[in-house]
Amino acid sequence: MANKKEKAADDAGLETTAPDTESVEKEDNNTQTEEKETSLQEQLTEALKKADDNWNLFLSARAEADNIQKRAQRDVSNAHKYALEKFIPELLGVKDSLELGAKAARESAEADNEQLEKFLQGSDMTINLFNVFTGQRYDHQFI
Repeated sequence: MANKKEKAADDAGLETTAPDTESVEKEDNNTQTEEKETSLQEQLTEALKKADDNWNLFLSARAEADNIQKRAQRDVSNAHKYALEKFIPELLGVKDSLELGAKAARESAEADNEQLEKFLQGSDMTINLFNVFTGQRYDHQFI
């Protein structure tokens, strides 16, 4: 009987099938596509946020590295600049001792003249080298 009804319905141009399965499948596909699209949008948003966070971390690390490099260069420059200022005053004691020794030798009448002359000559040469080295920039009386 069903065949006769279907044949009669076909002849009349009517469909006797249950609700259209194609439209149900299309709705399911559309829903699944929308869910996938929403999921992909969320993943894209998360990935962009993570990329932005990583970019900011990179910029911070780069700025910190630049600051460290500048600080190190400044420290080296200051070390070179102030190294002699600390070293030369320590040498002033040596110069003073040489000058006192030369003065004492000149005032001493007991020493052999030849030995005394050699000692004084060596002391004077050392004092002159010190003066050339320091450029006579330091007056030891004020330090």
